[in-house]
Amino acid sequence: LEELRRAISSNDRMVRDKALWRLGNLGDGARPGVPEILRAIDGGSTGLSAAMALQRIDPEGAEAALVGLLRDPTVSAGARAGAASGLRQIEAEAQPTIEALADALADPDEEVAHAVETALYLLGPACSPALPRIIEKLEHPAPVARRNAARVLGKIHWPSDPSSES
Repeated sequence: LEELRRAISSNDRMVRDKALWRLGNLGDGARPGVPEILRAIDGGSTGLSAAMALQRIDPEGAEAALVGLLRDPTVSAGARAGAASGLRQIEAEAQPTIEALADALADPDEEVAHAVETALYLLGPACSPALPRIIEKLEHPAPVARRNAARVLGKIHWPSDPSSES
């Protein structure tokens, strides 16, 4: 367990991801490693691997831990983006999660905003409480932010192709 906990701090993403996978397979026995797992989240594949490990280690606490990380202004943008990606990966749909994702739409970092938009898009209609903040993004000065907001809005309102409905 100690070796795996150290490995998730490696500079090599593949080493981190493999260690996270193995920790997740330990289930509840890896619970002492949760703080290191949260510190290892830096976006990209590590965020997804960490989310899956957290879900297998602590199914009841994984979502809250990732929401806490997403809301923490003292962590890196990569960690916040990784938390958003992780919430998407574990299909987190609790009200506090949707609220945290909606709040994070205002994150000034584009990596975080994009990860949040992707999470909202993939979670779909469960994210309807975030509609007011998504609509605000339609006025964003960056074209990519407006496009992503429109995609999310469409997915929430029309989870299937609206042109196919009669």
